[in-house]
Amino acid sequence: MDDVVRFVYEGLQSKWKNRTEIEKPPLVVICGDHGMSEYGGHGGATRQETTVPFVFISFAFQDIEVEEKEVDVLQIDLAVTISLLLGLSIPTNSLGRLIHPIFSKLDWKSVV
Repeated sequence: MDDVVRFVYEGLQSKWKNRTEIEKPPLVVICGDHGMSEYGGHGGATRQETTVPFVFISFAFQDIEVEEKEVDVLQIDLAVTISLLLGLSIPTNSLGRLIHPIFSKLDWKSVV
């Protein structure tokens, strides 16, 4: 999977450097669909089964010092966060909240 992510990232990077096809920094979101218990099961209510990792990759983050920090967020927070990262309005009926660590050091001019 690392090779696939690297391939996508490098492809976007070459287009971004040339600015031939895209004007705003692209955003790649990698997320699992569900977690698993230590016994390999899923669909339960344990923390291992209801928690999944996700990663945001964007050239808008390239000059930001990365702070590896585990933050618990809800699925409904993704719509709000992704909307703003793409320079879009937050969906009208969204109940989610902004995932603050992503935006705390971000240069907004590079996104919108």
